[in-house]
Amino acid sequence: MLSPEPQTERRDALVASVKATVAPLFVLVFVVLGVASRPALAQSYSLRTVDFPGDAFTFVYGINNAGQVVGGYNTQLRGGHDHGYLLTGNQLTTIDFPGATDTDLSGINDSGQIVGAYIVDGSGVGSKGFLFSGGQFTLIVFPGAQFTIPVAINNAGEVVGYYFAGGVGFQGFLWNGGSFVPVPPPVGSGPFFFNGINNAGQIVGNTSSSGFLFAAGSYSFINKGNFTIASGINDAGVITGSFQDNNNVTHAFVLSGGPGGKLVTLDSLGLVQPSPSAINNAGTIVGSYQRPGGGQLGFIASTISLLDPVDVDPSNSLLNGPAVTTDAKLLAAKGRPVQGVAADAWRRDLRTRSNHRNRSQHGHRSQRP
Repeated sequence: MLSPEPQTERRDALVASVKATVAPLFVLVFVVLGVASRPALAQSYSLRTVDFPGDAFTFVYGINNAGQVVGGYNTQLRGGHDHGYLLTGNQLTTIDFPGATDTDLSGINDSGQIVGAYIVDGSGVGSKGFLFSGGQFTLIVFPGAQFTIPVAINNAGEVVGYYFAGGVGFQGFLWNGGSFVPVPPPVGSGPFFFNGINNAGQIVGNTSSSGFLFAAGSYSFINKGNFTIASGINDAGVITGSFQDNNNVTHAFVLSGGPGGKLVTLDSLGLVQPSPSAINNAGTIVGSYQRPGGGQLGFIASTISLLDPVDVDPSNSLLNGPAVTTDAKLLAAKGRPVQGVAADAWRRDLRTRSNHRNRSQHGHRSQRP
């Protein structure tokens, strides 16, 4: 994200054209083991690593229910400038705030409205937030703040994020229809951040030590390890985030059933220093993790529900060499029981072929003397 710098002026709104370029995106697609033990029904993930060619840093910050993703990228390990992007399928569109040296896109709703922040180096003005909708930019700047960072937007156009205006430090905000909506802070929290909002208006975030859910006017806290961040929430109330354990190792997690519900880590993804940012209604989680050798890579983890979801077998000729698969036919060929959408499609195919075979045999029999 953009680092804070002093702000000396405030503008209420800006309408400008978008600078956009379209480029192919390099993604590495592979499938990993689920996060539940077998043989119970597991929640597994198909993992896409998002890496724009030549980049040192690729961040994934937001995702909507159509699977569109937003974030930022930077081509240099030190220095350089961030550029915002919209990823639709495998097409990446760069979106930079006009005149900005750095732009990050942090959230997107189902209408394609995007929020983010920008900065102009050397201007003496701190980071400013914006809403990008219908090809136009509208500023989101908290009054008197040195910088403002919008993070997420729901389908009603409600925006959450955080700002810095000195005093007690970082503060979360809710913005809607051009105005900031008063929201009480967590009691005794000091600095706090709003990181995500769903279509019911439920907000997740964190204090200096705990994650939280803000719903129906009250806070419920999430405490795991030494430090917890709640970063995204979908319409089912499923929360994603991260925590640091007693050995200072960072773990990504999915939490269902509210702050007192079932928390499952995503350690099986094998990501170093994972930082989930958002989760959509399909359960797809996006975020970033540490790139080997320095920098950051983005990730998109899509859910797969299978009983025995993957098969890794370098000697398996069915998979044509080293591979990981969720293909129901290949799993069935190895005698693996499968469940879920892929299995249903496979069973329909089997029934179709079986019915065709039965009809064919019946026709041949009727023609016999």
